[in-house]
Order: sequence, then structure tokens, then C-alpha cells
Amino acid sequence: MSLPSGAIESDAADVNDIDIYGLHTGRDPVNGEAGPKAVAAPAVPVDSPKAAVGAPVLDDSPTDERPAPPVPSAAKDVEPDGDSDDEPAETPKWRAWMRPWMEPWVRSLRAALGVWFGAIAAYLFVTFFAWRFVPKHIPPVHDLMGTWYKYDTVFYVRIAEDGYLWSKFAPAFYPLYPALIKALNPIFPGGGLPAGLFISIMFGLVALVMLHRLVDHEFGEKVASRTTFYIVAFPAGFFLFAAYNESLYLALVLISLYAARKGNFWVANVAAAFAGSTRLFGLLLAAPLIYEYMRQRGWSLRKIRWDALSFGLIPSGVVAFAIFLERTTGDWLAFSHAQDGWKRKYDWPGVPMWKTLKLLNDKPFLQDWRLLQLVNLAVVAGAIILLLLALRRRSRLSFRPDQYYLLVYAAVPILLFISTETGWPNYLMSATRIGLEWFPAFIILGMMGRSRAFERFYLLLAIMAQGMFLAPMLLNIQFTA
Repeated sequence: MSLPSGAIESDAADVNDIDIYGLHTGRDPVNGEAGPKAVAAPAVPVDSPKAAVGAPVLDDSPTDERPAPPVPSAAKDVEPDGDSDDEPAETPKWRAWMRPWMEPWVRSLRAALGVWFGAIAAYLFVTFFAWRFVPKHIPPVHDLMGTWYKYDTVFYVRIAEDGYLWSKFAPAFYPLYPALIKALNPIFPGGGLPAGLFISIMFGLVALVMLHRLVDHEFGEKVASRTTFYIVAFPAGFFLFAAYNESLYLALVLISLYAARKGNFWVANVAAAFAGSTRLFGLLLAAPLIYEYMRQRGWSLRKIRWDALSFGLIPSGVVAFAIFLERTTGDWLAFSHAQDGWKRKYDWPGVPMWKTLKLLNDKPFLQDWRLLQLVNLAVVAGAIILLLLALRRRSRLSFRPDQYYLLVYAAVPILLFISTETGWPNYLMSATRIGLEWFPAFIILGMMGRSRAFERFYLLLAIMAQGMFLAPMLLNIQFTA
């Protein structure tokens, strides 16, 4: 928002195609030569203490020598020497216990770190080189961080420094992100902006790790890796690293959904409560969480247990914010009334999209606001189309019924968004930025990325568009999202 102006398919290899024993193809898995379709018992060295009667014996002797005689049956009763170098060291029990659940997280961390470091390097490059377009106004190097002090960032930092009485529009911004800035502000020199950037960058990494972990769990590692890259390459991907609450909110959403998928609804609903204290849309997490809770119980009311009480935590973040506002401003609903600064109102679903479409005929084609609205409209329409593709049966892009909680999560906020409009001419204000929260659409893009042609098309277009979004914002030339 701007300042107020008046049948799933995993991309992982099919297990039916992996033929490590030569059972399916009848070929030797090592050298590719034709072989029998059944595999004999593994061979053991003749001098091994583990040799047994009937086991094939490795013939290491030259071809002109006779093979060693078979090992007598008594050999199987011989105890191996405890000091033998051939005996592998026993894996500690704690390591054997940790390995199964640590390895997926390490895999997700590695995948996320590559994208995260690459994005930070790219944004530093744009921050430095964007000023070539306005050489008469180049700031000192030590002030370059201030170029990220724009739009919503101003509100978050000022709220952290001066409180909610700073502006009558301040209650429109929920408290968790400013509270974190205020908590870290004493650590970072230079005001609240460095703290805000640090929080966003770190939670950006958390969001990418959780996104990869969730998608890897549902759709396979390859789809997860592409999804993680695609969401950062998206034209508004830099908002995950700017001093906005996008990365914090997305991280909490993904933690909540992943915990629910694993059946831990106390963790899921605690994360949802924090998401509700970050953005109002956090309340909408109740829909996918309740859906997944009932699905795991076969839609039977008799299987509801005491953990259902945890759903009462979801609105606690918003309720606590309302109580705080009543004590500081005297208005329980100040967070809603502050939306008047952006002329926000509710309408029938789809009306804001229709008004935006009509607006495109009233402006010159290259007028900046027209192009921005065209992108917003394309993001909303594209997300809707992608989610509909996931509902198709027997499609390469379809979701399994047990994965519909992801579609419920995306569909509910999209429906609310297209039923809400802001003042003329920006009826779909911030749609490009808010689209980052509709991450199931990026999962579908990740599936479509199996095609090299599509992947190249998307990445070239998205990264180029992101540069055209970021540079004007840093230079104060144009509002972005």
C-alpha cells in the first residue's frame, strides 16, 4: 500500500524408472549390459569372516590360477577380530536418530541459501547502479541504505520509533513487525531502518527454507527448488528483502501450514496467531487449518480431540491489537478505520478487476499508472487461472485431494482481495506484492518449469520486470506496490 493521497506429479524421479538392481530392464545397473532380470545374492570376499555357505565368492586370483576353495561351513561360526580394520565403526545412536529428520531440513537450507545469497547480491548491485540514471542526485555511499526507506517502510519504522499515535493512519499496520524493529533497534546504529532490513532479510531466509521444505514434502525436491527460485524472481520478489512485513508473514504462514500437515495443530495455530498480528489476512488461516484438521480425521466429528481448542488461538493476535489500540487511541477498530486513508471499501467479487479493465481504456497506453494496473490485473488473473489448473483431474499440474488445503489457503484471501477495492485509479493496489503470499500459484509454476522453454521464458520475463520495478522505487521515480 502506498502513502495515503486522498493427482499430483512429483518432479522427483519415478521410482519405477530407477533400476538400481536391474529388475525392470534386464540390464546390468553398473555397465548397462544386458543381464538377468533377477539378482543373485551379493558376493563376499573369500577371506571375509562374514562369508557363508552358499554365498557367491569373489574370484580375485589371476585367470591362470585355480580359484580358492570354498570356505568351510565352520567359518560362519568364527568371530571377527574386534581390532580388524574391515569392521565399520558403529554409528552413534543419537546420530542415527537425528539423521532421518535432519537430512530434509539440511537439503532445504542448502537450496534456500543459494537463492537467498544470490538475491542479496542482486539487490546490492541494483542499489548501487540504479543511480546511474540520475547522476545529479547520487547520494553518498553511506546513505544508500536510505534509498529503501519508502512507502510502507516509513510507517513501520516510525511506528517502531514513535508509536501508533504518530499518524492517524498508523493503526492500518499491524504490530508484530514494528515490535521486532523496536526490539532490535538498540543493536543497530542508524535508526529503525537497518533493524527492519535485517529482520526482513533473515525472515526471508526462513520463508524460503519453509517453502522448500513444504513443497519438497508434497511435490518433490525439483519442484521445491524451482518454486523457491521462482518466487524470488517474481517481479515483486524484492519485497521479501525490503523493510516490509512480507517475509515475516510468509514465514509464519508456511510454518503454520507445514505444522498442520504434520498433524501438530498447536504449533500451527500459534504460528497463525502471530501471522494475525502481522497482517489481518492471518485470520484467514483458519480456513485451511480447519480443513486439514477435519480431513486428517476423515471428516468425522467424533474424532475431534482436545487439540481442537488450539484454534481459539488464531484470533488472539488481532484481539490483542484491538485491546492495545483501545488503550492508546480510544478506538477498538482503529485498524479498520485507518483504511479510510486509502479509500478502501468492499464490493462484489470481481468488481475491482472489472473497474481496472475499464480503466485501461481511459489512459494512454504508456501512462505509468496504466502499466502498473495492467501488471496488477495480470497477477490476480494469473493466480486464479493457475489455481484452477490445479483442480483438474489427471493433469500434470493437478493437486491430490489431500493437498487441497493449499488451494483453500490461496483461494480465500484471493476471493477477499478481489472483493476489496481502493480509490481510483489503483483499484487493485499492491496486488503484485500481495501475490507473493499466494505461494501455491508458484508451486504450479514450479511444475510447469519441467519445460525448459517455459522456465527460460518465465525467468527472463520475471527478473527483467523485477529490475524495472525495483530501480524506479529506489530512485523515487514511480510507486511500485
